Amino acid sequence: MEIHEISQSILGRRVVNRSQGTLSVILNKPEPWSFIGPGRQAFVRLYNWINLPEKKRLEIVDKNTIWDVPEKKENKCDNRKRKSTDEPSTTKRARTEFTNVQRQVLEALYEQTDRPTADEIQTIAEKLDLDETTVSNYFQNTRTRNKAKAGIEKGH
Repeated sequence: MEIHEISQSILGRRVVNRSQGTLSVILNKPEPWSFIGPGRQAFVRLYNWINLPEKKRLEIVDKNTIWDVPEKKENKCDNRKRKSTDEPSTTKRARTEFTNVQRQVLEALYEQTDRPTADEIQTIAEKLDLDETTVSNYFQNTRTRNKAKAGIEKGH
């Protein structure tokens, strides 16, 4: 790596498909094959890269070559949940932006009570045309922000 000025960042991304930090651990703290668990694939990729002809190895880590970033694999836990429910994959929900009226109403309601009941949350959500989760999150986030703000004001 030093002779050809190959950075750990590029080697990690392009060869091992892991971060620079993970590659650093692999290189600095090698473990016997029998101790390596699920992360074995990173070692296999590194081994396969080392066994390539030098020209091919250098092509892979050439800084001037633009490579597509590989898509992240799904977490195994997420995969198990999806298989068990047989739901199609869902895309991430868009961030909710409150209108001025919605924000004003939520702020006024928060002043009255910072912990509305489930029924109150349902009513608020219906009246403001929002998801119950969004309303619940608003109150949770506002409580957290106010707690943090109070801590800063007290000098903690």
